[in-house]
Amino acid sequence: VEIKALIVDEKFRSLGLGKKLLEGSKAWVKGQGLDTIYLSCNIKRDRAHEFYLREGFIKQKTSYFFELKI
Repeated sequence: VEIKALIVDEKFRSLGLGKKLLEGSKAWVKGQGLDTIYLSCNIKRDRAHEFYLREGFIKQKTSYFFELKI
């Protein structure tokens, strides 16, 4: 399962909402008979990286996203 975005509004951060969203996601994934969750996070979001690491995620790679306007 891939989480494309997990965003908690700034004024509601550090209240445990992200943790609850992940707990629900984990339960859903297990209920589907699956065992892996993937997610990506902007390289600038250091607090989010720390949160995901605390939640047991392992950093797999760093990548760039390119855009070409024509």
